Amino acid sequence: MHKSIKIGAIFLLLPLFSISQEFIRIKAAYSIKIKTSTGISQLSMGNIFYDKNIDKIVYENKYPREEIWVTKDTISYKLLGGGVVNTIQNINMNKLTVFYLALSGNLNDFGLTNSKFSIEKVEKDKGLVITTWLPPTEYRKLIHKILISNKNGQLSGIVMIDSEEKVISKQFFRKYIIANGLLFPTEIVQISYSTEGKENYQITTFRDIQVNDFKKDFMYDYPITY
Repeated sequence: MHKSIKIGAIFLLLPLFSISQEFIRIKAAYSIKIKTSTGISQLSMGNIFYDKNIDKIVYENKYPREEIWVTKDTISYKLLGGGVVNTIQNINMNKLTVFYLALSGNLNDFGLTNSKFSIEKVEKDKGLVITTWLPPTEYRKLIHKILISNKNGQLSGIVMIDSEEKVISKQFFRKYIIANGLLFPTEIVQISYSTEGKENYQITTFRDIQVNDFKKDFMYDYPITY
């Protein structure tokens, strides 16, 4: 092949290699195991649907009872038989969930780079890179600082500390897989602490992860009707 033709062919291929895949939707089967410091144990199982453009988190619970939970903006809705039977007002946390952060490519730092948080220091310890983040002044009565640990460029853990230097909660992200090009943890362990300092555990596992599934539009934008 003539040299100029070869060069032309390379330039024609360059745009193909520069196009990155956009991740919009994620669907997965989940199980959530909860064990409280008082000895109470709970198990929930079902499917989760999330589309970052619609920004509804839809839990299709299968066990221990069939029901739908939808979180949109600052309200979580419980639906039975297609209609709302209960609502809970809360803080809008959808964009701080593993679903949104993974789809947006911001999971490795928990999205803090694009927030008002600032880095205080970065340390290395036993193969981990640990970054200490400070919140804006107005939030420091609730959260004094957040420690983010990374291993091999993947989010490994999050520790939240209050103004009294007490640990509020810990989260560990484990067993990453690549699903259709998306890196996603299949196990999240969360430890929260009671006012007495006792530990409560929640272990969430994911399987059958599907990315950019466009077969069940209804579930990703589940209607909230009364």
